[in-house]
Amino acid sequence: MENKSAYVLVVDDMAINRSILSSMLSSFGVNSDLAGSAAECLDCCRKRHYDLILLDHRMPEVDGVDTLVHLKELFRRDGTDTPVICHTAESAKDNINLYRAAGFADVLLKPVNPEDLSRIRIPGSAPPWCGRGDSAPPASKDARSFPPAGTVLRLRRKHLPSWR
Repeated sequence: MENKSAYVLVVDDMAINRSILSSMLSSFGVNSDLAGSAAECLDCCRKRHYDLILLDHRMPEVDGVDTLVHLKELFRRDGTDTPVICHTAESAKDNINLYRAAGFADVLLKPVNPEDLSRIRIPGSAPPWCGRGDSAPPASKDARSFPPAGTVLRLRRKHLPSWR
């Protein structure tokens, strides 16, 4: 069972990261919108309700923690409470605890592993994303599937079109 009714906002200043996360979400049957900055994120959230937001911590201009503060104010005014998950390359335990203390629902470490992403629960949706009873992501609709986390960087260079 696919979960096409769920909407996730992916916020990252790096276009390749947004593309990869969006592709992973799509493979789980989840719709996503993409934002490249805090301003775009807030604009998207003013126009649409999201079931979940994946928010990069390190962005130019306004970082993820400051963006979260603005989002929480927007949610308070709208009477909503969308979970916001930080995605970051900073894996130190102290940093993860600081993100949670700042109000993030959880933390995903980059490079994001599809299996870790598949375990995230969307409020009001069947767990996990696709409604399967186990934690494994669904089989890809075509013969391609995501490689283990350690091979993601090679996949980016070898299989993605050039953006020069």
